[in-house]
Amino acid sequence: MIELGELRLNGYGLLIGLGIWLATEVSVWSGKKEGIKKEVIEKGFWWVVGGGLIGARLYHVVDYWEIYGKNWIEILMVWRGGLGIWGAIGGGGVGLLWFYLKNKDRLGLDLFRLLDVAVVGVPLAQAIGRWGNYINGELYGKVTNLPWGIKVMGVEGKVHPLFLYESGLNLGLFALLIWVLIRQKGEGAGGRVAGTYLIGYGLTRFFLESLRPEEIVWQIGEMAVAQVVAGVAVLTGIVLVKRGARRGEELPAGKN
Repeated sequence: MIELGELRLNGYGLLIGLGIWLATEVSVWSGKKEGIKKEVIEKGFWWVVGGGLIGARLYHVVDYWEIYGKNWIEILMVWRGGLGIWGAIGGGGVGLLWFYLKNKDRLGLDLFRLLDVAVVGVPLAQAIGRWGNYINGELYGKVTNLPWGIKVMGVEGKVHPLFLYESGLNLGLFALLIWVLIRQKGEGAGGRVAGTYLIGYGLTRFFLESLRPEEIVWQIGEMAVAQVVAGVAVLTGIVLVKRGARRGEELPAGKN
């Protein structure tokens, strides 16, 4: 928390806000390439962000219900941290679908094209937001002797900087999505950007989850919930990529 006189700035919230803003700007840029008007992106933005924030908080609250169940008012204190990314992805997807169904006839768009445009900037936002986790002392890994290990309050020794690992991998995924978007064939071949994101981020979280301390991993039985969700995301991504590739091949030559 930074204090300037009476002005209080929360670093976590600022970084989350910056990430959302940049992701929206990327969506506007990619929307131009796909022939989607800026107004559509901006209106859909509120549905995606609103759904994403609700979903992210719900995921986190369910994960830590033993804490929030005893003090419900803390559920509303999002500025203290506590947003589950899988909840954000699911909630944002629901928000986008709701927006699309309410405006389908007026938009005249394929849902998968809109999905690609909405997703392309997400890993950039995540890469920035993970530094907010660092500010809050969140998203760290197991104790390590590696030279780049970091100190975390309340933990003896140095730990893996998972926030840094994921931030770097998300930046690489963002670059990959831009490449996929540029190479995407035709208006009816949407879905490959979103699919690539789900595969890339699903694999990232699946492997990084194994580096988290066991005592802070949300598990059902012997399975880490985040890894199960990551596996579902990868499978869904494969379906979307294949769908987009198949539709791209079916398009007339003039549409490519």
